Amino acid sequence: MTAAMAALLGCGGSADSSGGGPHERCAWYLTMHGGSGANAVVALDPKGGAVVIVCSAKDVSGGAMLREPRGMAFLEDGSMLVASAYSDDPGILRYGNPDAEGKRAFVNVFADLGRDFADRIHPYDIAVAPDGTVFVSDQDANLVTWFAGLDAPSAGAPIPAPVGVKSNWNAVTPPRDGIFIGSDGEQRDGLRVVRGLAIDGQGRLLVVDRDASAVYAYDRTTGRRVDTVMDRSHGLKKPIQVVVDPAGRIYVTDRGAKTVFRRTADGTVTDVLKGRKHRPDQPSGLAIDGSTLYVGDRDKKAILRVDLDKPDADLETFVGELPGAPEFFVPNTEQRSGAKQEGS
Repeated sequence: MTAAMAALLGCGGSADSSGGGPHERCAWYLTMHGGSGANAVVALDPKGGAVVIVCSAKDVSGGAMLREPRGMAFLEDGSMLVASAYSDDPGILRYGNPDAEGKRAFVNVFADLGRDFADRIHPYDIAVAPDGTVFVSDQDANLVTWFAGLDAPSAGAPIPAPVGVKSNWNAVTPPRDGIFIGSDGEQRDGLRVVRGLAIDGQGRLLVVDRDASAVYAYDRTTGRRVDTVMDRSHGLKKPIQVVVDPAGRIYVTDRGAKTVFRRTADGTVTDVLKGRKHRPDQPSGLAIDGSTLYVGDRDKKAILRVDLDKPDADLETFVGELPGAPEFFVPNTEQRSGAKQEGS
C-alpha cells in the first residue's frame, strides 16, 4: 500500500500533515472491504494521499461497533451517517462534525437495523432526501428501509410502509414499518438484489437492482416505481452503484460490463468508458467531480479516474495499493465549499 496509507493505518490516527492540517486536506472519504482498513472511514487529500482516520471501531462507545463500514451520507447539520454492515450488529451510525484534525466523534446509533426488519440485514448504501428522510439499501434481505430525519420528533425511527405500495404486498408478508421497498419475495415489483441508492434531480429515489440489471426510480411519497432509468437494453449487466451530478446526469458502475454508464436529461444512455484503453476489472465505488469521474476497482484495490471531457484520455490511478477493496468513495463537500455538508 502507499506509504501514507501505511503510516495512517499503522498509527491509527494522522499521516504526515505537511502542506496544511489534516482537516483542511480532507477532500475525500473512503470505506474498504477487508484488509487492515476494513473497520474505519479514511480521509484522503486532493491528491489521493491518506490524511486521517475519520472514525473507526475503537471510536464508538455505548456498546455499538463500526464494523464493515459501507455507504456514507451527510445530514443537514453536517453530521455523517455510516452504514455498519456486520451481520451480528448492523446499524446506521451517526458521527458529528469534524474537529481540527478532521476526525468525527461518535454521536449515536441513528438506526438499529438488527431488531426490526429481517433475520439478516446487511446495509449497503445510504441516501438522504431533501426533506431529511434517510433511505438504506439492505443487500441480504434485499429491502430498502427508511427512517425519519433530524427534524422529525424521533430521528432515526422507522417510517411506516408507504400507502401506495400496500396493495403490492403478498398477503402472507404484509408491509412492515421501516420498509420502503420489499424484496421480490414479499411484494410485486420487489427487488431481487439491491445495491446503490441516490436521489435524482427530480427528487426521486434511484435504486440499483443488480440481478435485474436495472436502475429504477421510485416516488418518495407513494413508494411506487415510476421509471426504469437504465436496464439491459442500455447494456447493463451487473450494476452496482449510482450517483447523480449537479446537472442531473446519472452515473452507474457495472461490474458485469466493466464500465460506467451515464444517462443525460434527454434520456440518452452511453458507456462513458467506451473506446478508452483500460477499464476497471471490478468497478464499484463511484464519484463525479466536475468532469472527472472516479471509479473504485475492487479487484485492483485502487481508485481510478478519468477526465470525461477528454475523449482520448485513459483511466489513471488516483490511489492504489489499498489495504482492502474500495467500497464507497465520496467527496467531503464541507471541506470543498466551506459550508456545512448536505445530504447526497
